[in-house]
Amino acid sequence: MRGIGKNLSDEVQQLEVKLVEHIVSNIKDLNMDVNIVESKVTSQGKFKKFIEDNPRLQIKYEVHYMEESLSLDPIDKKILYRNDKIGYNSIEISNEHYIKLRMAIIGRKNYFEMIAKKDMLEKILK
Repeated sequence: MRGIGKNLSDEVQQLEVKLVEHIVSNIKDLNMDVNIVESKVTSQGKFKKFIEDNPRLQIKYEVHYMEESLSLDPIDKKILYRNDKIGYNSIEISNEHYIKLRMAIIGRKNYFEMIAKKDMLEKILK
């Protein structure tokens, strides 16, 4: 039974890696309409002071594209993925993928902020 559980765990890890690669490629696809929502989170627990002292821990990201969505919680590094097309309410992805997903989201957000800044600067300088 122990060997079967190990094989199942390995298979789940491999499938998670493939899912994360799929999500990251969708986030980086500039031809795809991706909606990124940031919200500030607070903690009333024992980590309240630590979170208040680290502003990057206060931003929760939600990403929506096509029939898929992703939520990244900065406090407990929880990642929830939902795909309405296949009917899953949500799947929790291992938090070892948190940084990779967060960096893909921030990279896309920064790209479009730079495009908007460039457009604004060009309008000002005309």
